[in-house]
Amino acid sequence: MSKVAVDMNLGGTPLTEQTSSTLGAARQVPIRQLTLDPLNPRVPEELHGAGQAELASWLAEHSRAIDVAQSIAMHGFFMSEPVIAFREGTSYVVVEGNRRLTALLGLAVPEVRRLLRPIEVWEDLARRALVTVGDEIPVIVVPDRQSAIPMIGFRHITGILKWDSFAQARYVAGLVDDEGMTFKAVAAQIGQSTTKVSSLYRDQAIVRRAAEAGLDVSGALRDFSLISVAMSSVGLREHIGAQVGSKVVPGNPPVPPHKIVELAELFDWIFGESPVISDSRQLSRLGNVIANPVGLRAIRSGEDLDEAVRLVEASSEPSGTVEIVRKRLAVAVSNLAFAADQAGSLSGDAEIVELVRRAVDHVVVLSEATTTREGTAS
Repeated sequence: MSKVAVDMNLGGTPLTEQTSSTLGAARQVPIRQLTLDPLNPRVPEELHGAGQAELASWLAEHSRAIDVAQSIAMHGFFMSEPVIAFREGTSYVVVEGNRRLTALLGLAVPEVRRLLRPIEVWEDLARRALVTVGDEIPVIVVPDRQSAIPMIGFRHITGILKWDSFAQARYVAGLVDDEGMTFKAVAAQIGQSTTKVSSLYRDQAIVRRAAEAGLDVSGALRDFSLISVAMSSVGLREHIGAQVGSKVVPGNPPVPPHKIVELAELFDWIFGESPVISDSRQLSRLGNVIANPVGLRAIRSGEDLDEAVRLVEASSEPSGTVEIVRKRLAVAVSNLAFAADQAGSLSGDAEIVELVRRAVDHVVVLSEATTTREGTAS
């Protein structure tokens, strides 16, 4: 008897046709009737429509399904965590639990297992687990894909089993673009703020737009969170013409056509061969720099971020003799005011007497130089 079948006898009442008042109907379904979700947000779009073996191969490589397989081989399938699926013909499409189903398919289906690596480890696990496609596992069957949104949102966007940020953004985009949901409706379903939802939608749309423009988006896909951090910077957001999350309109271009060059610059600064930043904490600094024309010229000319900051700071200093004198006089007046407040305790100090004499001489020169013939300060 397989580990799955043995574990089916643990934990009390069988799940057959038991109704769940909160989500759907709890049933026991054979593994052969369960299919991986081709619209899983974790799976690249180019694999949408791919066969089950190919989907399983990708998920096994990118989601560490082998860890689940090892657990099943040692302890059996945990009946306390049913997968969630909706019926499609004679099959059930699993919308929550694709990693677990990948592990089960790898253990039970030789055609799938041959595509998984390391093959020798999977073969050993399959021999120990003794899982077959006829074994049944607990499944919460929901009416349709949309019915599972609250659970998926809680587990993978709000909860502790979070997807990476790009998968979260793709899931949000699917609900908005494919299901026709508003940002507010999605936010209510997945337990996030409307601003968070609209910002995720905008950020994934920016990556899509970059890909459409022929830019290399591999870095953004690996570390999508950097896009989100960048878009929290006013300077970087305005550089590419993107909007704040609250003003995003689904379907509208996230970056105006005339800002594609700037979008390419942003991707190069963050993900290029010689990026301007070394970690996400520098994105705010970069945004402040390029918001200044001097800083933008410096970055575009190949200066590093520290040098660009120095040039911006230098450009903000008073320029010209008049501005320099004005600034220094302001400091001098402040210092003289402080000294005057201490006048009662300064009597008899020869050095102070000499400094005051020199100060008076300078004031006389300045007074004569800055007074017009009519006696009015120029």
